[in-house]
Amino acid sequence: MKYKKLNYIESILIVVNGSICLIYGDKLLPLLPIVCGGILLIKGIIQFIEGVKDKDYASLEKNNLEKSFILIAIGLGVLIKRNDALFIVGMFWGLHGLVKAANYLNVALYNFFNKDKWISIIFKALIEFCLSFVLVFDPFGKIGHHIIILGLELIFDGTMEIISKAKSKSIEII
Repeated sequence: MKYKKLNYIESILIVVNGSICLIYGDKLLPLLPIVCGGILLIKGIIQFIEGVKDKDYASLEKNNLEKSFILIAIGLGVLIKRNDALFIVGMFWGLHGLVKAANYLNVALYNFFNKDKWISIIFKALIEFCLSFVLVFDPFGKIGHHIIILGLELIFDGTMEIISKAKSKSIEII
C-alpha cells in the first residue's frame, strides 16, 4: 500500500507545483525556483525508490531509474542556480511534454488503426503539444506568461499521470 501511495504522491506534487505557478506565480516569483526545484528533486527521489523496488536495473526495458536521475539532476540544478531556474524548468517540462505528446500521438494512431478508442488520446496529444511548444519557444517573452503556461502544463501533466495510474498500474508515463 505504501508503494502505491508513492505513485500518487509524485503526481500530486506536480499538480500542486502547477497550481502554485498558476495561482501565486507573480507573488512568489523569487521562491518559485525553490518550489519547482524541490518538487522535481522529490519526484526524482520517489521515482528512484520505485525503480529500485521494481528492480529496473535488471531490465533494459524499464526506465524509472533513468528518469529519476534526470529529475534529481534538474531539481538540484534549479535549486543551486536559481537565477536561470524558471527557464530551465520551463524548457525541461516543455521538452518532456513534447516527448509525451509524441507518445500520445503514437498510441492514438495505433488505436485508430486497431479500431480502438483514439479521440481522447489525440486530444491529450494536442493539448500536451500546444502547452509544451509554448514552454519551449516562449513566444510571449514575458516571465508572467511563461509561469502561467508552466502551471497549466504541470497541472495537465500531473492530472494525466494520476488518471493513468488509477486506470492501470502498468501504464508507463514518460
